[in-house]
Amino acid sequence: MFVDIKNYKSPLAIENLLTPYKKGLVVNGVRQPKEPITPQVCFEVLRSTNAPRNIKDMLQCIADLSPSEQAQFKDVVLATFSNREQTGEILELGQALAETSGYKKELARVQKFHDGDVLLSAAKIVKNFISSETTLKTVQLLI
Repeated sequence: MFVDIKNYKSPLAIENLLTPYKKGLVVNGVRQPKEPITPQVCFEVLRSTNAPRNIKDMLQCIADLSPSEQAQFKDVVLATFSNREQTGEILELGQALAETSGYKKELARVQKFHDGDVLLSAAKIVKNFISSETTLKTVQLLI
């Protein structure tokens, strides 16, 4: 399930989006408890960026949930690796989440690149196009 970047947001904008789930909001100078992240927020992150720091923070917010709550994020975790390049640290987080919720084989399957666009791990939108016949040059979309 490939989720392309349709509404690019800067890494700082995504950091601000994830703050309530990562640290908790500050209200009147007092840090509030962290809110539980939702699949909807995660898909918004995936539609906005593939910046390694943001993706790692999103997956860490999922990992901070109880194992029973993590199960509802299966599609999010799979989409994080479907035709998306990720760093080693992000791969480890994804594998730990998949092992906890029992979809390790599916994760291994989606980690293989398939024909079409591939998002590279970068703060900007950087894509490759992969075909079974040839691989085209990297295209960097400047926003």
